[in-house]
Amino acid sequence: MEWILTNKKNYLPSDGNFISYTGENYTLYISDGDFDINILNQDTVVLIDGYLLPRLNSNILFNKQNPSITIKDLYRRAGKDYINDVKGCFISIILKKNKFIIDSDHFGVKKFFIYDNDNTFIISNNIKYIVREIKPDISRYAIIDHVLFNRYINGNTIYKGITFNRPSQRFIFDGKLRRDYYWNYNTLHNSGNNNTTLSEHIYDYKNIVKGYIDHCKYNNISVPLTGGVDCRTIIAALLSFDIKPSSYTYSHPESNDSIYGEHAARALNLQFNVHYLYPDSNEYCTLAKEIWENGNTLVSLHRAHRLYGIKQEAGDKKPLMFLGYMGGDWVRGLWPDDLIISRALRRRWEDNKDVDSIVEDEFKRKNLKFTKNDIEYGHEVLNNFAHGGEFACFLRYLVQGVAHMHFSQDLNLFERYTIPVPIYMDIDYLYSLFSTEYTFHRTGNMTRNKLKKLRSPEYNSHLLYKLFPASARIPVGNGYTPSLYIRSRYLAFMQKVLYDKFISKKYKKNYTYDAWFNTFLINSFHNNEQIDDIFSISMDDILSTVIRTEPDAFPFSRYIDIGNYINTNM
Repeated sequence: MEWILTNKKNYLPSDGNFISYTGENYTLYISDGDFDINILNQDTVVLIDGYLLPRLNSNILFNKQNPSITIKDLYRRAGKDYINDVKGCFISIILKKNKFIIDSDHFGVKKFFIYDNDNTFIISNNIKYIVREIKPDISRYAIIDHVLFNRYINGNTIYKGITFNRPSQRFIFDGKLRRDYYWNYNTLHNSGNNNTTLSEHIYDYKNIVKGYIDHCKYNNISVPLTGGVDCRTIIAALLSFDIKPSSYTYSHPESNDSIYGEHAARALNLQFNVHYLYPDSNEYCTLAKEIWENGNTLVSLHRAHRLYGIKQEAGDKKPLMFLGYMGGDWVRGLWPDDLIISRALRRRWEDNKDVDSIVEDEFKRKNLKFTKNDIEYGHEVLNNFAHGGEFACFLRYLVQGVAHMHFSQDLNLFERYTIPVPIYMDIDYLYSLFSTEYTFHRTGNMTRNKLKKLRSPEYNSHLLYKLFPASARIPVGNGYTPSLYIRSRYLAFMQKVLYDKFISKKYKKNYTYDAWFNTFLINSFHNNEQIDDIFSISMDDILSTVIRTEPDAFPFSRYIDIGNYINTNM
């Protein structure tokens, strides 16, 4: 479904088959697809882009076949507070003749784009319908955001004057377009005084998983299965309901994730698939073009091999796909890897005395041509994620950086082929978790000292054992067995030490880069005056760089992404 809301006079979508609904001061255009045109004749019109379901312990009557009926009834009874009874990955649009309300999910996973200037607005879930109309310049601020954080993080898209929705952001139009927020992530911290027991939390966890099974329409269920514990815990919950999902990985067949995933699948009698995109610059280019053309400029092309794996796993079934994103982050904390948590942000957290030097150094490392004004903006935006104490900084970045902008890239890509369920980003799960003793700020897991991190496996080890005991007896990819950890964390620690010393280095990387990626870059590189005004990068730089890992490849992906959007007319 593609949709456009605008009050711009004489606006018409540039292509596609659209039907329209005209309010007093705005017009909605919606692709006719499988949309029920009859609802446009009603007094209150509700559109759901994505999926939603009732909150845990909600007593609403939910219409699984037509959720918009549920939303209309909730809105009639509760007004804009209807949002407190639902969750999911969605954009909800409620229209009346003289006004409308747009809401997205708590973390703003589902994205839409906004142009709002001089009381004229165009809002759409596909940015091309805005770009083609206003023909914007490239946003300098967005490029700086990406250089400093490895993603667009501050509401700025690559196009100047076009922004995107933030977590829990609401847009209200009643003659004038206004912005508001319906949820504050800081309430997670105040959700309880770690008085929820593990047994109570497991009860919640199972009911949350069951809620998606009961309220979403799907053909089958699929879950990634690797060496980690987050997806394995989801599978344990499904097995406790006697549901056997299909399992898969898109990692290299000789990687830790593939080998441990296959071992776990065999032990649990599950189907297991390895969907690895073997190095091929032509295939990678085809996938990158699909990413560029999907109307969401926030998604990086370096996710191409993930997209390949998801397409292979989904086939033509559009499965309900439970995903383990954020499972470790809330429990084990942030790990400054200079990729998800960028080098600039890590350095800012470590040193608050000379922020300008951090910013300037990052600009030079990333080949960005910069001015004094660029440094001032970089200083400001880094400081936005470095105030209020350690816990406040980490929670802010987990919400606005990791959930909202990092993992949402995959989720927005995958929804074409699956119904993606990021269970650890479920709002009910988080309130339940944050009322236990197992969140990162209570366990002390955020340390490089391995002995001090002995509590790190505690949460998932016990969940696995309580949900489906057999799943706890299978070794995980970082060297310990959950059931052994439950018996003795010190024995499990020794098991991990031996693994790190004798076994861990024999596996291949999850995804390997080499000369083929240089070929892809050269074939894709847009060398024009505008990109030359932004970056000091040349063909010789690409040819002379040895690219073997994701951190090696990522900066070059940035050049290609930005070069593509400079050169495209969408």
